Amino acid sequence: MKTLELLRQFIPDVIIHSSNGFEVTFLLPADQRYIFPSLFEQLEENTNLLEISTFGVSVATMEEVFLRVCQRAAEKLLSVQDNDISEDKKHHFDVSELRYETRLQGYSYYRQHFRAMFQKRFAYFFRKRTFFLLELLFPAICMLLIMEACMMIPVPKEQPKLPINFQPYYSGATDANINVRNIKAAYFQRNLSEYY
Repeated sequence: MKTLELLRQFIPDVIIHSSNGFEVTFLLPADQRYIFPSLFEQLEENTNLLEISTFGVSVATMEEVFLRVCQRAAEKLLSVQDNDISEDKKHHFDVSELRYETRLQGYSYYRQHFRAMFQKRFAYFFRKRTFFLLELLFPAICMLLIMEACMMIPVPKEQPKLPINFQPYYSGATDANINVRNIKAAYFQRNLSEYY
């Protein structure tokens, strides 16, 4: 690995942390930060030679620190032999003894439940005030906008009755035909045609 050789020219105790696919992560000691500018300058100059597309630097996250601490603790625990552990009978107990005997019921149960939910929402409000206000105000604002839009839409009103006036169609002796379509008219028309 050409990249590892270049890094070791500047910092001899470089460690490969992970390598997956096209990405390699190196661990560089923080106490040698003063070397980083010249190291990064060399990496930039040799990106084509080393076939590097991008590179960056990051500080170890808290998650990585906790994982490392847990890994070291696990290694220490695994090194302890079974015969090193004393079998003291005083420390043995039954898990069923830890169970709470009486359970809340009725009003006290619901009061405790309401109190816990209220305390949870109160704590959430003080941690994230803007989100709480959005949760409270956004639905109310949407409802007001919808109500305003409904008020702006015209509502059908009852129209005044219009009288049927045939005066414009009267021109002396001409007949006027009136077509009425409804169920009763069709019934009478069928029945009348049988009689005539």
